[in-house]
Amino acid sequence: MTAHPKVARRGAVLRSSRVASKPPHKARIEVTVGVIERVIVVLKKADVPVSRSHILRALAARGHGTNSPRLHRALQFLFDQGMAIEGSKGVQWTHTTNLELLQAAASAEPF
Repeated sequence: MTAHPKVARRGAVLRSSRVASKPPHKARIEVTVGVIERVIVVLKKADVPVSRSHILRALAARGHGTNSPRLHRALQFLFDQGMAIEGSKGVQWTHTTNLELLQAAASAEPF
């Protein structure tokens, strides 16, 4: 007695030429508010731009280590919100509520 052609044995992978394969899905890195808050504290305490590896070390020293993908995602959030910038020297906190400074930054020409 033979098995039905569409019935596979347990554990077998069914493949059909009629089903289009999906492109690989890139997993989105999830970041908690706590990670973002701790990154903000590190950036605010630094008087000069700091490297991403410095931020990772500073977080680990405070007992709140994270991994690089989560740090990159947290920093991207801060960049998107205009709260931090990254230049050739590293990442720096830039958020301010000073109206004159915000207007000057908005009218500045990119270099």
